[in-house]
Amino acid sequence: MKILLILANGFEEIEAVTLIDIARRAKMELSICSLHNSDTVQGSHKIELKAEIHFDEAKTKQWDAVVLPGGMGGVEAMLKSDAFLAFLKEHAKNHRRIAAICAAPMILDHCGLLEGLAFTCHPSVVQKIKTGKYVDAPSLQTPKILTGRSAGTALSFALAFVSWMLGEVPAGLRDALAI
Repeated sequence: MKILLILANGFEEIEAVTLIDIARRAKMELSICSLHNSDTVQGSHKIELKAEIHFDEAKTKQWDAVVLPGGMGGVEAMLKSDAFLAFLKEHAKNHRRIAAICAAPMILDHCGLLEGLAFTCHPSVVQKIKTGKYVDAPSLQTPKILTGRSAGTALSFALAFVSWMLGEVPAGLRDALAI
């Protein structure tokens, strides 16, 4: 199972790092990708993460799931990238999974991926999303789309992601987190 977490400058650090940590504790193969093709990506609070793959390479591969953290700066950068938007649409067209938290469901809306679906997002961006049905929940899943509300729900979103991908949260992870 190959997971691609895409970061653009201005991403929300809690959302990205929490998902990276939880997915890797669950023994999932997750690659940190720089949309900017740089070796590091700076979050909205000036914390930098090291990219393991650049977008130009990542877009040529197949991924089981793509994860999009929020953070308005990162989301805006993704919305401005025609290559990224084309990649995401193609990923969805091939019936692969996409997870987006906080402001990132705006990207799904822009790509037409929320049509007819229930979703959640940060309350500050609800009015910017034109399709789908907003539900106030920490996370919400459909067969191919998982959405999360905010940095405050990053841990529950990450656990929902693992369960969504693996069918359950592995016992070892549950024990390590004491949940």
